[in-house]
Amino acid sequence: MNIEPIFLVGAGGHGKVVLDALLRAGTSPDRIVVSSDRVSTESMELLGIRVRYPAIQSAAGTGLFHVAIGSRAVRRRLSLS
Repeated sequence: MNIEPIFLVGAGGHGKVVLDALLRAGTSPDRIVVSSDRVSTESMELLGIRVRYPAIQSAAGTGLFHVAIGSRAVRRRLSLS
């Protein structure tokens, strides 16, 4: 059983869809970390999970990552960083 945390980067519409899919697939909400770089999300919850602000910057190598940002150009830039 995989218990690594899942870091979901992006708390907009696309992030909500990805989070919903994770939850419906049976992923425990305790494993999911949602982050955003928008200050407007600082005290926001997405499907019951608190959004972390600022976005996670130093968690590389500690879990699974999914860049859930709708803009293809931004998603590509972040995925290749």
